[in-house]
Amino acid sequence: MLSLQNGEYQPQNNSKTLPFLTSEAILRFLSQRNTIGETQLVKQFRQWVGEGT
Repeated sequence: MLSLQNGEYQPQNNSKTLPFLTSEAILRFLSQRNTIGETQLVKQFRQWVGEGT
C-alpha cells in the first residue's frame, strides 16, 4: 500500500481507512484468486472485513 506524503507516495503497512487491513492480508487474498475463483474470493474477503470492523 502507498500513502501520499509531502507530494510523494510512501509505502505503508496498514490502510489509513481500514487500519486492520495490511499489505500481507491483501496479498494473501489475491494469491487465492486463481484457486478459489473471484466470486468466492470476494465473499471471503467481505466476511473477513466484517469480522475486522
